[in-house]
Amino acid sequence: MRGDLKDYIRRCHFCQMNKQPSTLPDGVVTPLLVLREPFSLIAIDFAEPFPRDTKTELILVGLNRFNGFTYHLISVSQKIREVETANLFIDGIFVVHGFPTSLVSDRDPKFTSCFWMQFIANIKIDLNMATTYHH
Repeated sequence: MRGDLKDYIRRCHFCQMNKQPSTLPDGVVTPLLVLREPFSLIAIDFAEPFPRDTKTELILVGLNRFNGFTYHLISVSQKIREVETANLFIDGIFVVHGFPTSLVSDRDPKFTSCFWMQFIANIKIDLNMATTYHH
C-alpha cells in the first residue's frame, strides 16, 4: 500500500505543484566590509572532489576579496587536521601577504573547531562564517 501511495503522489500533478519546501528559509543578508587595501579580507575554502586517478584529494583555496582573484591553491590530504590547516595559512598565505583584518570561511568542521577559533582570536582576525543556506 505504501508503494501505491508513493506512486500516486509522484504522478499527481496537483500534489507535485503544492509540495512543501524542503530547505530552511533564507536568512538576513549581511554585506561584507568595503575594502580599502588588498589582502585585508581573505576568503578560504576547501575544494573537492577530484577524480580518483589524481593524487589530489582537497585543494585549500585562498581568495583575495579586494579584487576577487584566487591567489593560493594548496593541495592537501583529505585527513588534514586543524593544526595542519593553521600551519598552511601561516606558511603559505600569511607569510607572503601578511595577516588580514578579516577572514571569511564556510562552516567546515576544520573552521568551526575550538582550536581554529582560538587560533584566529589569538592573531586578532575577525572571523566571518558564510551562511549555510545561501545562493
